[in-house]
Amino acid sequence: MAKTVAPYGSWPSPISIDQVASSADPWFSWVVVDLGVDDILWIEPRPAEEGRAVLVRRRTDGSRTELTPTGFDARTRVHEYGGGAAWRHDGIVFFSHFGDGRVYRAEDNGEPRAVTPEPPEPQALRYADGRLAFGGATVICVRESHRGEVVNELVSFPADGSGEPSVVQRTSRGTIHCCRSSAASFGSTGRVLPAGPTSRSSSRSGGRTARCTGSPTATVGGTSTGTASSSPASRPSSAIPRGSSP
Repeated sequence: MAKTVAPYGSWPSPISIDQVASSADPWFSWVVVDLGVDDILWIEPRPAEEGRAVLVRRRTDGSRTELTPTGFDARTRVHEYGGGAAWRHDGIVFFSHFGDGRVYRAEDNGEPRAVTPEPPEPQALRYADGRLAFGGATVICVRESHRGEVVNELVSFPADGSGEPSVVQRTSRGTIHCCRSSAASFGSTGRVLPAGPTSRSSSRSGGRTARCTGSPTATVGGTSTGTASSSPASRPSSAIPRGSSP
């Protein structure tokens, strides 16, 4: 058999890239557990569906329900690498749709419905890592705005979608406004503290984490070179708009 000489990387193959990408099995990329309910949720990326991420609910009786029908993709591009695209409260699930970046509310036997406004263009507003407050009436989550300068914020909005998101805290040009860290690259992991209107924020600097607890103007020393996280409870609870109970 005669040898064929070809430039490196140009050898023909009977196996296409599409065949390789679509042959893999789905896997778990994000699991959401609530010990108070009898089910478990996970996000299931499916290579055979062009990588669409499906939100799946499995109950203790073994039954499975797909909460994101065809056309919905439970992914987010917050901080570019994504993560935290779904969260829940009791039987209600929220997820970020990759197609337009909006947050959708999903319930059994119903079409997901948007609870955040339509952005000026797809992916201009990106949401992730949400939590419910005030008995499930209010969503608090990370929002990344791509309208000119990239701005990272913690926002709150009614869980039923009846109101516009309000900014709780913001990071912009290396500043996280709750603790004035001089070079925090972004905000993440907003949590509501059960103790009430206290303040807690952190910024990572040279392998250590500096925290401030108290008023929103507390100062954090050191220069941050990594992530910054802040709790929405760092402002009084009265400053966080409340939605109606779902």
